[in-house]
Amino acid sequence: MCNKNRSIKNAKNFMRPLWYLLRNIILKKRLGKTFNELTCIETGNYKVLLSEKIIIYKDSTQPFVKQFEIFNKAFSKHLPSIKIKKSKSLNTTFCGQIVMLTTNSTLKIFDIKNNQVLSLLDAISKEKFHNIYEIFQGKLAMPYLFDINEGIVEKIIQNISRNTWGHDLIIRNYLCILSDQQNYLKKATIAYGVTLEEIWKNIQKFNFKKLNCIAKQIIEKIENTYNIPCVFLHRDIHFGNTLFDGMQLYYIDFEHADNEVFFYDIFNCIFVEFILNHDSLLLSLYLKKDKDMFAYLYEIFDIMGMNFNEKKYLDYLYIFLLSRLRFTCVMLLKNTKYKKMRTLKAEIKHFNMFLNYVEEYENKV
Repeated sequence: MCNKNRSIKNAKNFMRPLWYLLRNIILKKRLGKTFNELTCIETGNYKVLLSEKIIIYKDSTQPFVKQFEIFNKAFSKHLPSIKIKKSKSLNTTFCGQIVMLTTNSTLKIFDIKNNQVLSLLDAISKEKFHNIYEIFQGKLAMPYLFDINEGIVEKIIQNISRNTWGHDLIIRNYLCILSDQQNYLKKATIAYGVTLEEIWKNIQKFNFKKLNCIAKQIIEKIENTYNIPCVFLHRDIHFGNTLFDGMQLYYIDFEHADNEVFFYDIFNCIFVEFILNHDSLLLSLYLKKDKDMFAYLYEIFDIMGMNFNEKKYLDYLYIFLLSRLRFTCVMLLKNTKYKKMRTLKAEIKHFNMFLNYVEEYENKV
């Protein structure tokens, strides 16, 4: 048995250099062609970092690049390099040294020298961004600076990574999010009200049987009937979609902004912290009815014309989970068949993990 495992390991070690060579040839051809067509990037030799977000860079000493190298240690000896050729129509308005291909296929070009980042957007995407920007401008801090023909330019925020925060800073920044939500909702317009029955019917339409089972399980836990005001929200607020410079939180990535139950973003941050950062701090504080957190919730509910009932505090959490299930169904429809299966499996696991933690806490109490 040991000899068999050793043989498999040796075969993998033999094949690995061939795989890196093949992959690097493909990447050089694809990325070289893609980035040579850009008019907003400096000429010269670039290296490629491989992770969920492909990044090419000219200077690895930049702090921006270093934070991504953590995820690429396994490939550090095999990083492909490409040469960016001189473009005849080089754009003098913007010229960057780092290019990122984000998970939603948006190209971002970072001009480290002038502390700016360009997101390449077509006319329709740019118009959508401005419509969203007008809604949130002056209510949530955003790093937007100006437009150019190729897209929008934003200020580079010297972000302090969430991974370096202690518990005190996590709580401090979450309370800042609650404060920002409170200020935003004071000026927001209620679009409509939604009932649990309407959310449930929406989820059923997508016909994801396992998600329907989870939704049914959640509905059974909610004792009261509700009609919840819906407003236009960011709809994906968490610490990964904020930038923290040591003083202020800036909000980014508004592509999912839409009408949603008014407390969606408040609980979404708790959910993402628990699932993606494997940190139960914020969820535990909510379940323990933290005074500072609940003081904001009383005011936020009051702004929306509802009474925050501490005895029903789990209902609000479950209503959020139903809304997130509905949102998950919408996103799954946009995925390819393979990605849909993989994402569905992960989402089912995430919802069950979250529900199990809440149930365990309830049983202890």
